[in-house]
Amino acid sequence: MGASGNNFELIFDEEEFHEVISFLKCGFQWADDFAKKISNLVLSSRKKAPIAAINRSHGEINIALLIIYQGTINNGAQEVLNLSAWYANPEKRGVAVVNFSKKLIAALSSYVVTDYTPNEAAGKIFKSLGFRPMDIGMIRGGFITTPP
Repeated sequence: MGASGNNFELIFDEEEFHEVISFLKCGFQWADDFAKKISNLVLSSRKKAPIAAINRSHGEINIALLIIYQGTINNGAQEVLNLSAWYANPEKRGVAVVNFSKKLIAALSSYVVTDYTPNEAAGKIFKSLGFRPMDIGMIRGGFITTPP
């Protein structure tokens, strides 16, 4: 589609990635520190995999998410990517996000894709796209020092 249509893109380039971080920072109202930390996390994890996905309309990003490389499974046969920090402008929520998600899943079909979302609505979208719950847990620990 032309510049006025909806355009889905995977982002591999660091320069384009900075535009994605700016969009997410504004949408989520992240502090500069947090935006820099999450940007560094994504960039330090990247391999040849995409580092973000976006949708543009009229040349402007209106949906974006970060993609974090998680390593490999099955003796290196499959790469694992985690979807993180989804944001859609309010006018693009609903059907547009579902369509974006379908394009995203198709584009990432050669990867194992995870999403650890606390968002119930996102969970329903992922389930409708064929995602299934993972059996995961959290282990908490701590350290204490005592004076001699």
